[in-house]
Amino acid sequence: MFRTDLTEEQKQNPVYRLHEDGRITSRQRSWANMMLRKNLGDSRVCEFILNRGIPKLLDVPLRFTKTVDYALLQNMLDEFMTWHCSLLQYIVKKKKTS
Repeated sequence: MFRTDLTEEQKQNPVYRLHEDGRITSRQRSWANMMLRKNLGDSRVCEFILNRGIPKLLDVPLRFTKTVDYALLQNMLDEFMTWHCSLLQYIVKKKKTS
């Protein structure tokens, strides 16, 4: 994201340059959180996905490489709804603790 989504002004600002040791500045962290909120709706969604993965329904290669019958689609939809409910519960819990 730091290579492709920064504005020209941000690219010229040394505050946004990545460090060799992998640490990030508070301004970089703030910008990354803003991008996560913009693209995922909430920055905590990224942490949830990293910890639990995404449901098969959202796995694009699966949708296009396999023939999906009604039972499999229903199963995938049930899995997605459970995943989504867990995500919402996770976000509410994180908001209460922060």
